[in-house]
Amino acid sequence: TEWSPAALEAVLALARIRLQFGGSDLSKTEGLLKAALAGPPEPNAAWQTAANSLLVGVIARQPGRESDARELLLQLGGASTSQLITLFQQIASLMETSSGSAQIDLAKLVVDVAKRLESKRTELDAAQNLLVDRKLAQALVATGSIIEAHELLSRLDKSNPNDAAVQEEYAQFLLDRDDDAYRQPALDQWRRVAARTRPHTPRWLHAKYCVALAQYKLNDRAGAAKLIRYLQATEDLGQGELAKEFNELLARCEQ
Repeated sequence: TEWSPAALEAVLALARIRLQFGGSDLSKTEGLLKAALAGPPEPNAAWQTAANSLLVGVIARQPGRESDARELLLQLGGASTSQLITLFQQIASLMETSSGSAQIDLAKLVVDVAKRLESKRTELDAAQNLLVDRKLAQALVATGSIIEAHELLSRLDKSNPNDAAVQEEYAQFLLDRDDDAYRQPALDQWRRVAARTRPHTPRWLHAKYCVALAQYKLNDRAGAAKLIRYLQATEDLGQGELAKEFNELLARCEQ
């Protein structure tokens, strides 16, 4: 029986769902992906890359199979730089849309693929290199490698002063940490982000909220409350999620 284009796409869709939710069906999903990869007919290169990235994740999620997933990555390591960067992007995308143990397993694989890409960095353009570093930082955070993630994000922050996304990712990393050593740097970074963001936009208001939250975490409740009240009086916060977050943070400041 030949695999039709519709059947091949259905296999990918099913694999993504099962990868997210796990369970006993993962071994069946592995067999389905391998059968579809074997053809006939031989799937196109783009489908193969998508299927292999899912297959790596599906294998890694099965208890005791992490070494098998790494072995598959080694086999794929002989692929071209173009294929490897595509594989990296797809596994990173799976990591971002997963949660819990699935996200941790996929994050470990992102780190592995990033290591395989290290010797090929000169073949990547500036945008691709930045993408690899940003996704690697996310993976390092997910796997608990906080010091390595901090070093990488700090380097990206310094080398990309005009990239708003990079600046915000570093600021959010600092704000998310519970360690006291990160709190003042988080406030300073969010203030820089706010200062360089167009005023009165949703992005600017989010940055201002993060400034207030950083002040709260530094026990400057009066300063955080003052900023929130000012924004509530001068900005149209609406009735959405951000307005709710401002109200909740103000209530915490006033406790």
